[in-house]
Amino acid sequence: MEQTKEWYEEAARQENEWVRAVILKPNHPAQKDALEIAMNARDMAGRALGKTHPSYAEAVQNIGVYYSVLGNDPKKAADYFDQARRVVGPYHPVLSRSFYFLGQYHHESGHADKAEAFLKEGLEIFRREGYAHDPRIAEVLTVLADIKSAAGKTHEASVYLEEVLAIQKATLQAGDPELKKTDGKLKTRQKKAR
Repeated sequence: MEQTKEWYEEAARQENEWVRAVILKPNHPAQKDALEIAMNARDMAGRALGKTHPSYAEAVQNIGVYYSVLGNDPKKAADYFDQARRVVGPYHPVLSRSFYFLGQYHHESGHADKAEAFLKEGLEIFRREGYAHDPRIAEVLTVLADIKSAAGKTHEASVYLEEVLAIQKATLQAGDPELKKTDGKLKTRQKKAR
C-alpha cells in the first residue's frame, strides 16, 4: 500500500517534534544517539518529501539544534540554521518552532543571551506571519520580559509586557487568570522602572 504525501508530511512532522524532544529534554534516554537520530530524520524527510520541502528544512534545522545544545558548537549550529533558511527562506513559519524551543531551553538553562537571540529570531518569524493578536507572540514576549526583568532592565520588560497585555486583552476573556497575571507583572515592572 502506497502512502500519500499527507501521510509522509505528518510522519515527518512527528519525527521532527520527537527529534527536538530527544535533544532538548534533559536526560532523555535517546540523547546519546541524538545526532544520528537527527540526521536520519533529515535523510528520511529528504527521501520522502524532497529537499525543498519545509519538513526537510525543519529536520536540517534540528541538526543545528543538536549542535547548539548537545554538540556545543555554535558555528556548526549556525551553518545548519543557514542551510534550513536556504531551503525555505529566512522567515518560513516552520523555522519558528525550533527557535522558540531553543530560546525556552536556554532561558531555563540560565543562558539569557542565547535565549534572547533565539526567541527574537522566532518572534521575527511570528510577526511576519501577520496574525493580529497572535498568542505565540505574547508567549515569546513574556519570556523576553522575564529575561529583561532578571537583568534589571525593567523598562524594557515593561515594554514587552505592554504588548503582551494588548494581545491578551484582544484574545482572552476579561477575568482570565493569564490576563490578571500579566497586568500584575506589568504594574510591578512599571513601579520598579520609576
